[in-house]
Amino acid sequence: MEKQRVVVNVEKTKVDFSRFHQELVSVLLKKPERDFVFVGVAKFQRDDQLGNILLIEPANSQPGNPHLILTEKGWKGRIIPDLHDGGRFCFIPDDKEMQTPDAVIAPKDDSKTN
Repeated sequence: MEKQRVVVNVEKTKVDFSRFHQELVSVLLKKPERDFVFVGVAKFQRDDQLGNILLIEPANSQPGNPHLILTEKGWKGRIIPDLHDGGRFCFIPDDKEMQTPDAVIAPKDDSKTN
């Protein structure tokens, strides 16, 4: 089964995502019925189409598991110390910007991220 990735493109305040490379992070995702926390290892990469990104892969990732991608140029929200989910940082996007129905799920294409 081919790995899937979730691409989340939110726009506003610039943050230097390179400082989070190889860190265990959590991302709070909003769903209408409840919140969901995605926890994984962040990998800073340059993507030809998206620019600087954080590719967040679950710690015990298996083939077919999703990846979460945050774009540096599009990030808006807060990044705080993670006190609840075992990571070092917690990414909390602005409420409207990161509800899971707005995310795009796409097959992972390793040739486009370096």
